[in-house]
Amino acid sequence: MGDINFTIAKDVNLNKVVNLDIDKDVDVNVDNPDQLATAEADAEAFGEQALAETDAYTYVTDSEAFSYAESTAALDLEIEEPIFDDPLGDTFGFGSPQIDIENVSGVVSGEELKLTMNFFTPISAPSTGLSDSVVGFWDLDLDQDPLTGIASNQSFFAPPDQQGGPLGVEVVIDLFSEEFNPGFVDLFDTNGFFIGTAPITYGTNSLEISIPLSELGDDGNLNYGTVIGTFNEPTDAAPNGVFGTVGESLSSLQNIDAPISDGALVWASIPAE
Repeated sequence: MGDINFTIAKDVNLNKVVNLDIDKDVDVNVDNPDQLATAEADAEAFGEQALAETDAYTYVTDSEAFSYAESTAALDLEIEEPIFDDPLGDTFGFGSPQIDIENVSGVVSGEELKLTMNFFTPISAPSTGLSDSVVGFWDLDLDQDPLTGIASNQSFFAPPDQQGGPLGVEVVIDLFSEEFNPGFVDLFDTNGFFIGTAPITYGTNSLEISIPLSELGDDGNLNYGTVIGTFNEPTDAAPNGVFGTVGESLSSLQNIDAPISDGALVWASIPAE
């Protein structure tokens, strides 16, 4: 019986470097009387955020040759989010308690935008009516262009050293609104028109908002700023000096002048138009 030679060429371009552990099994059987030779192989490769698997089977008889192969590859598209830390004790209110942000972050997971805020101080949901109920605004610059949209609430309510980066806001998340619809917050556009609601969850020292990208009409690349406090007053803002980012960052925009509010904003829930 002569040799059978196979030549396989395949080009693969990867935009991600991963460390892979590879397991490979090969079984060869020449004892089948109806087949001159059979071969079966499978291989698996695992990375921190990727996996690939392939299975192959071949046989040769006097009158035919058969080959079958199947491959699967998958990536975990949840990219580690940038976390923007906020200093301890940089609150700027006057009453008690002074709710103090520890950090803010955002990430796209699947088809949802997840926004997280952690605190040095205990918090409660607005619907509880407690003194440490956390309220305020989370502003989203969807097109990452400070020359479009409206001025951020952070730029209006926060002191000069906590202005954040330049934002042209397209969507405002009203954290006050959970008082009236427990477990959900309202989203508004630049004209104050109601867009929809998003679920929000609260921990002892944290909150998380989940928004479908389809509700925002966005690809998940955006900039943001926040300002929060109690029902009585704003107490903290984040990030300080820069805007927060989700996805691709356009850091060159950090020094562009942002829109300036042309009216007096009120520290309260946004009235729907």
